Amino acid sequence: MANKPIPVALSNRTDSAPYVIQPGDYVEAVRSKKCPGSIRVWDSPARGELRAGTCRLCGELTAAKALVATTASPGGRELRCWACNTAAAAANYAANRAARLEAKRRYEGTPEGKAASRERHRRRVASGAPAADSRRYRAACTDRTPEQVAADRDRLRPDGVHRCRKCHEFLPFEHFTRDVSTPTGLKVICRTCHDPDGHVRNAAVHMDDRDNYACAYCGTPVEHVDHIHPLARGGADAPENMQWACAPCNLSKHDADLFEWRPKLYELVKDWPCIVRELPPCPVNIT
Repeated sequence: MANKPIPVALSNRTDSAPYVIQPGDYVEAVRSKKCPGSIRVWDSPARGELRAGTCRLCGELTAAKALVATTASPGGRELRCWACNTAAAAANYAANRAARLEAKRRYEGTPEGKAASRERHRRRVASGAPAADSRRYRAACTDRTPEQVAADRDRLRPDGVHRCRKCHEFLPFEHFTRDVSTPTGLKVICRTCHDPDGHVRNAAVHMDDRDNYACAYCGTPVEHVDHIHPLARGGADAPENMQWACAPCNLSKHDADLFEWRPKLYELVKDWPCIVRELPPCPVNIT
């Protein structure tokens, strides 16, 4: 019958628990070529409960709860602590990683390996695991605070630029719309690529860095370009009729006139003195 490891709490695996021999403990010398000079400490000569043992890797007397669990050794514990076991496993993984990857690559190149890979992918897709993983990942990103988003962005993009997935250009953060569901808190496509009609490009003619890319209505970071006089009501698709706006303001304004959308704004400016002048001709033919 195969030996099954005894379940051990995860917290005990990382505990560094040195042990001091107490009066009444029974000390047994281990006679093994693998563990020269090692001892086991029992509660009594009858060896009912193992209290400690010498780690054969670091040589320290360690409490039984910090030793590797196994049914193949007396007391259900191997003479090796969890700290040394973890370090040895990590070293073995690093030393043989290249060989394992090469063996995996060769196997996946065979017909049997390709068939097994396709079957694993089919079962994973049928179970809905990829979609569930994506939802959990996006939910974890969305639950972050603004400070955590900024910290993750500085950690992932310390040079202050982000690469657009569509135009493949490295641009400053201001050229991307916010999206808290991504690791960096920014969309993967820049504002220009997100704007096939050229509204951002036209608006940038008279609204540049001096506006700090802020919404003209509430001052939050800009996400859209708003037509002050809506296109649905005959407004011109020209830079003079465009203004930076955030998504909530632009979507709530929709195709309403500025003073219809915010009547209090009209009460504020209706008595202001003004000079009537003609606007320059619109460069875009809207007929």
